[in-house]
Formats: sequence, C-alpha cells, structure tokens
Amino acid sequence: MRGAPEDVDASTIGGVLDIAAATSLHGRFTSVSGDIHYAATMRDRSLFEFSTHSGAIDFLLPSDVSARFELSSVQGVIDNGFEQLRPAAAGVHTMRVNLGAGGADVTVRTFRGTVRLRTRSQGS
Repeated sequence: MRGAPEDVDASTIGGVLDIAAATSLHGRFTSVSGDIHYAATMRDRSLFEFSTHSGAIDFLLPSDVSARFELSSVQGVIDNGFEQLRPAAAGVHTMRVNLGAGGADVTVRTFRGTVRLRTRSQGS
C-alpha cells in the first residue's frame, strides 16, 4: 500500500501486505498466514490494528517515531529492536512499549507469528 489514504482496511489470506504510506490516520491490517510489513512513520493521533494467525508482523520505523504499542502473540516471539527503551509491561508473549511521546496507538495480535519492532538504522 502506497499513496495517501487516510483510512485503510486491508486483508489477505496468504499474501504479503506491504504498507509504506505515512499519511494514514486509521488502519486495520489482517492476514491468515501472510506476513505484514509496515515501513513508514506514524502520524499523531493515528490508530492502527494489525492481526495475523501465523504470519509475521514486521515494523521498520524511524528512530524518532512516536507511538504506543500493545503487542501480543499466543505462541510467537516478540522482538523489540528498540532495545534502548524498556517496555512499560512485558511478559513471555506480550509487551507494551511507548516510543517517543506516544502519538499513535498501535495494537498487534498474532497467534503464532513473530512480531518485530526495528528502527531504520537496523536495516530491513
């Protein structure tokens, strides 16, 4: 997904969802087994929801991103590439982390998929 959509609802069964539009205010992205890749900044007061059954959810974000993340995976791993920040709460398969002032709200749920938070300096 590219361009300038403000409201997005995108889903796939097994394909990959690539999101590179930084203009969205509301987004809902779902997949059964396909991966979801988010590589953009997040606007203040934006609201996003990402969910998969077994696909990975990968965020490649600028180091100055401002967002509150609530991440959960029943069986998958959560990989926090923003290691300099301590999570507000973390368990084996859950994590809440505030990046910057927390301008966007992001909820991520997966059953078996891996969730990754990375900065652009860490590459793709």
